[in-house]
Amino acid sequence: MTAVNFSSHANAARTSAAGGSVSVQQGDTLSAIAARNGVSLQALLAANPQISNPDLIFAGDTINLPGGAGAAGGGAVNQTAGVQQTAAASGAGGSQPSGMSMSQAGLDMVKKYEGLYTKAYRDPVGILTIGYGHTGSDVREGQTITEAQATELLRKDLGTAENAVRKAVKVPLTQGQFDALVSFTFNCGAGTLQKSTILEKLNAGDYAGAQAEFGKYNHGGGRVLPGLTRRRNEEAQMFGNQKPTGTGGAQSQQPSPAAPSTGGGQPAKAAGGSYTVKKGDTLWDIARSHGVSLKSLIAANPQIANPDLIYPNQKINLPSGAQGAGRTGGAGGTGGAQGTSTPTPAGNGKGANTAAIAKSFEGRNASELKRSGALPMNPNVPNNVCCANFVSAVLQKNGLLSAGEHTDAVRQLDVTLRRKGWQPVSLANAKPGDVVTSLSGQTIEVLNTDAEGRLVLCDAIAYAARFKPRAIIDIATLTGACVIALGDVRSGLYATDAALAQALQQAGEAALDPCWPMPLDDEYAEGLKSNFADVANVAGRPAGSVTAAKFLQRFVPEGTPWAHLDIAGSAWKSGKAKGATGRPVGLLVQYLLAQAA
Repeated sequence: MTAVNFSSHANAARTSAAGGSVSVQQGDTLSAIAARNGVSLQALLAANPQISNPDLIFAGDTINLPGGAGAAGGGAVNQTAGVQQTAAASGAGGSQPSGMSMSQAGLDMVKKYEGLYTKAYRDPVGILTIGYGHTGSDVREGQTITEAQATELLRKDLGTAENAVRKAVKVPLTQGQFDALVSFTFNCGAGTLQKSTILEKLNAGDYAGAQAEFGKYNHGGGRVLPGLTRRRNEEAQMFGNQKPTGTGGAQSQQPSPAAPSTGGGQPAKAAGGSYTVKKGDTLWDIARSHGVSLKSLIAANPQIANPDLIYPNQKINLPSGAQGAGRTGGAGGTGGAQGTSTPTPAGNGKGANTAAIAKSFEGRNASELKRSGALPMNPNVPNNVCCANFVSAVLQKNGLLSAGEHTDAVRQLDVTLRRKGWQPVSLANAKPGDVVTSLSGQTIEVLNTDAEGRLVLCDAIAYAARFKPRAIIDIATLTGACVIALGDVRSGLYATDAALAQALQQAGEAALDPCWPMPLDDEYAEGLKSNFADVANVAGRPAGSVTAAKFLQRFVPEGTPWAHLDIAGSAWKSGKAKGATGRPVGLLVQYLLAQAA
């Protein structure tokens, strides 16, 4: 389950191979690119040594196709956001922190945990926030920024943390150690760093002891938070426990031991052993945690047709020499939570286990749920627009989405799931809270399944509009609210065109089938706004007939004259004369005769 980061590297270096190249599109994975271009994943990886983590490819990046020299070898420069970093930097022997800045690898880790929000929102305590958790007097209500601008703000915000690390640390650091400390400081504050046992042991020259201390700083509100646990573990892994050997030159550094896991995964068997996939695992995670390359792991498992699709409880063969490393938790995982039954594979859209997972969080406050770390939700998404955030997190937890496929936008989630083969929910089976897609492409949040007529009618309007008619007139026994407003004497008339409204009203008077013009003020549409879709199907009891008409109006193309007749009261009679009235046939016939004259 290859994670695809939908952000793009600003000014990322791109070198084309002699065998050609392709540009990464949103939603791409390396295995998908390999399949599209008729090459093996192993060959594609070999042609792209600049890709340090095959689970992280970026929209807009250039991928070299096999057949020529690979791009960006050992000392190739990767320029991102004005910062240059050589590929050998991660192996640097170490230097004094006073001359160091955060690398792209460190920046990417901070981004992952901070989350991106390009529109300003108020956090749970009311502070205006934008980008990667940026606050300050420069953030305005309704402000929007690009991802590149968010990255620039983050780099400026990280400057304070970088300065704190430079001042506090008295011993040489590798780039990874500096990055880990900056991430820790940015998250916990310079004061916490100053008082931390991490700094105490580090300045005493105990690098291994400093690494072991990261895991202690995973509490919030007096309790352990899984999200902080994952961040501390990743910072500890980036830190490593090696003492730098110099102040510049390259150092051959053994892989640092995996940070302590909270998941209790079983050590792998060496020399041809196997590993049981846990929820959230990727092949990259498994390879990294067992000290083998992704290429060798894929080669040892020819039964895996698509390396992007592995499932909990699946057996993975380990290459000879695999080290017994504890599981560190996959992207979006829960720190090693044990899998239950094999989930419904991504692509069939059934998600039986997913529903059970979602139900287990019923009644939880969104803010509390994000803080708890029980689900891999983006903590920076406002609580009132958490729908896609929550659904993505639940699907991640069940292994049906990777971390890179997590999205906070309903439309993007729809695209992602359709790409995986999921089918839209049938309107016949819709439940309150479901979001359905209309014929026009607009999404509708179904809040009341008894207001089903308008869901059919909106598609009828959209279909009729395809024929570019002179006018669209719809009739429906749509709302009880119209009966309250007009009784059974007159039909309710809603129209966007004054001439059409006048013609219908005159036709009604002539045919003794009267109607009455009703308002269509834009303010009536406020109640139809949805946090999760383009529009909700109901807006509450007040002016129910008007809001129903405003709902339908959304599906009429601009410039097309349209009228809606709500005949809920006039279409039949009750009591002694009970039965259908035949209205508004007379009105419509009279209107058509007048148009033909």
